[in-house]
Amino acid sequence: MQALFDTPRGHRVILCMPLRDFMASRLMRDQAAVAMCTPGELVLAHLPAEPAALDAEDFAPALTEACEAATEFSVSHVTLDDRDLRYARRLLRDSAAAVGTGPSAA
Repeated sequence: MQALFDTPRGHRVILCMPLRDFMASRLMRDQAAVAMCTPGELVLAHLPAEPAALDAEDFAPALTEACEAATEFSVSHVTLDDRDLRYARRLLRDSAAAVGTGPSAA
């Protein structure tokens, strides 16, 4: 994954890291904690449709937008490679399954 990151002090930094590392980053953990969910669930909540419903052509742009929205747009210009997309499909599938099997509200 490659992306632009706006630091709290107003600097722009180019990130080059696997999506797996980005999802485990402090930024994503903090954003997920505020939303009381996991980073995967946070990104899943910002996808326009179920990941399984998105074809290969639509998945990358949707995931890019979801990552940017999940970080409240402090990350932008995201570019994902094939390894990132494979990881994201697994992560989002697992996150969707976890959300679907959790306790329901009474």
